[in-house]
Parts: sequence; structure tokens; C-alpha cells
Amino acid sequence: MEKSNTPKVNNGKDYEVFVQQVYKFLYAAENLTDIDIQQNVILQGNSRKHQIDVYWEFTHAGVRYQTAVECKDYATPVEAEKIEAFATALHDLGNIRGIFASRE
Repeated sequence: MEKSNTPKVNNGKDYEVFVQQVYKFLYAAENLTDIDIQQNVILQGNSRKHQIDVYWEFTHAGVRYQTAVECKDYATPVEAEKIEAFATALHDLGNIRGIFASRE
């Protein structure tokens, strides 16, 4: 059987799963038991819905903590417009922390 010379298309999903697993490991080390780390989540902002690559939330001492992670698996540095778009989404979502994860 011949191997295909067609390169695999990088849709970024493998990197999103990797980032999700890293944060699951880190939070497990912190002994947080009520944290839910998800991939590919749709959140409703004030003006529209936003797709979030990796998302988690937990409650500690009665305070709800939410974090959104934008993942970019690019071979080149991420353009400023991508980071600005993520910042805009975070602003629209409200009280949420943001992390931008990139290989470059």
C-alpha cells in the first residue's frame, strides 16, 4: 500500500485538544474537583455568540471563574488582528479571563 504524498491539512483541532489536556493536567494538580474543561464551546455574549476553542469554569469561595482560550496552530506568528478579535470577543462576553495559546 502506497502512502499518500498529500500533506495533512492542519485544522488546529489537534492543538486545541493538546491545550485542553494541558489545562486538565494543571488543574488536577491543584486538586480542583468542580472544574469542567471543554473544547469548542459556544458562549452568548452581549451582542452575539462566540466560538471558544477551550473553555473552563469553576466556583471557589462562592465566586464563579470563567476562562476562554483561543488556540492558533500556525507556522508563522499570529497576526495582531486575530488577537484583537479575541480581545473584542472577551469584552463582549463580559466577566471572563482570556488566554491566547499559539505555537509561534
